[in-house]
Amino acid sequence: MNRSLCCLLFAAVVLTTGCRDELDHELDRTIHELNDVIRNEAVYVERRHRIIRKYRNIADTTRSKRTRTWAYTTLAGHYSHFQLDSSAYYCRMARALAEELGDERLINDAKVRTAIVLIGNVELAEANRILRSVDTTDSRKVDLTLYYRTRATVFRESKRFSVFPEVQSRYDDSLKYYLRAYLNRASGPRIAYQKKNFEAELLRLEGRNREALEKLEGLIRDDIDSLDIFQKGNITYQIARNYTDMGDNRRGMLWAARASIYELSASTRAHMSLYRLAQMLYETGEIRLANAYIKRTLNDLTVSNYRLRMGQYAESLDMITRSFDKSMRSKLLLTLFTAISLSVLLIVILWQAIHTLRRKREIERLKDSYLEINRQLTDINHRLNATNSALVRTNDQLNDANKIKSEYVSQYMQLCSSYIQRLDTYRMGIIKLLKTESAEQTLITLRSQELIQTEHRNFLRLFDETFLGLFPDFIEQVRGLLLDPERFMPKRSRQLSTELRYLALIRLGVSDSAQIAMFLNSTLSTIYTYRARLRNGRIDKTLDIEEQIRHICISWDGAE
Repeated sequence: MNRSLCCLLFAAVVLTTGCRDELDHELDRTIHELNDVIRNEAVYVERRHRIIRKYRNIADTTRSKRTRTWAYTTLAGHYSHFQLDSSAYYCRMARALAEELGDERLINDAKVRTAIVLIGNVELAEANRILRSVDTTDSRKVDLTLYYRTRATVFRESKRFSVFPEVQSRYDDSLKYYLRAYLNRASGPRIAYQKKNFEAELLRLEGRNREALEKLEGLIRDDIDSLDIFQKGNITYQIARNYTDMGDNRRGMLWAARASIYELSASTRAHMSLYRLAQMLYETGEIRLANAYIKRTLNDLTVSNYRLRMGQYAESLDMITRSFDKSMRSKLLLTLFTAISLSVLLIVILWQAIHTLRRKREIERLKDSYLEINRQLTDINHRLNATNSALVRTNDQLNDANKIKSEYVSQYMQLCSSYIQRLDTYRMGIIKLLKTESAEQTLITLRSQELIQTEHRNFLRLFDETFLGLFPDFIEQVRGLLLDPERFMPKRSRQLSTELRYLALIRLGVSDSAQIAMFLNSTLSTIYTYRARLRNGRIDKTLDIEEQIRHICISWDGAE
């Protein structure tokens, strides 16, 4: 029994060793083929340029806007993983023409292509917003395969960028949802590859890597002739990921190398498989080859401007750094000696730096104190300026009131003296009339209003002259506040109309309507009418017109 067991173990070791050697040979041949593809990069780039020139020629020569839109959309697709900025340009051109034509299918295709560009530019939220605007209810108006593949990419990349497990879980659920949605809706023989690819990705997300591998390897084995180079690259890369997830790094390297051959042969610059291969080579100690592949990857990213991959490859800098650790160890002794030699100098410099820092902090504290004092002085100065301005305004108002008082007191004294003299003259006239005329004739004279009207006119004339002496620009300033300035044009020079006298009384501070009516020998209804017309005729409806009139200033040159 022990002999049989030893034989079985020996056979297992032989078989395992044989398989491993065969796998190593296959990997070496594939790596050699990959290096040939990298050396012949110019051939594959020219092949891609020929395809691009073909569709450019179609876009430039066709007279059909629909055909031109289709050509622009196709160019955007060819540029998407080759030169992202050019892809964005053709997306804009295609969308503008599609919207001009009003063709929903072309518009939706342009939107999806735009979302692909946004994903490459790491604008995932904007890409998701544009994809949500695409109406997928009618499968004839949208490429469901491209739409769902792009939608899945948004959530796949969003999950990779998230650092929170619960958020990653939500993105994972959304990714599975759109994969299943495509599988439920898509039909027809032309999409068999994509359905199997999505089914395999769902299996991998659920941890069923072995089933996913069977589906993908069956696809690459049975349908190899019906697949284009991009589809072959995608499938082989998915196979490599599944092997890596299962811990079989050797087979993962083999399939990653095959995927790199397909991607570089298609002149895809925003590739992922070559970087994955470089990672695995680094882990096995193949530093030189890993560095060469990483440099090629970074160079392609720089040319394509595909920012999404730049973030993924940032960690490659750490790989490159670690790859030089061994060479740095040989210089460790020299570095250590230099460090010891510089330690004393460093201590002196450190002490001086601490001393300088303390002095600097002290200066900063003094500076802050000076700034605070300056701020307080500035604040006090502002308050003093405000107080001074208020005092100036108050002084102006007092001067204004004093000037008005002085002028009107003088006029009041003259008017009273004049009235006393006229009353005496009137008295003597009545006495003379009584002596020379009958009582009836005297009564007629007393009842006459002519004297009163004459005196009132004289009073108003004196008021006009006095007021316009104080406010010679009053009429012009009032007209500037009202919509109908011609209404306030006086008929005679140096004489106010009744309405202007009403405004003059407002300026002098008389606001009671009864007093104004008595002064102007008018009725209250007339004064109310003046006030209503004044409010309705003002230019600025937000301000009180009477308050504006009260602020018309004395012209001191005119007053003097």
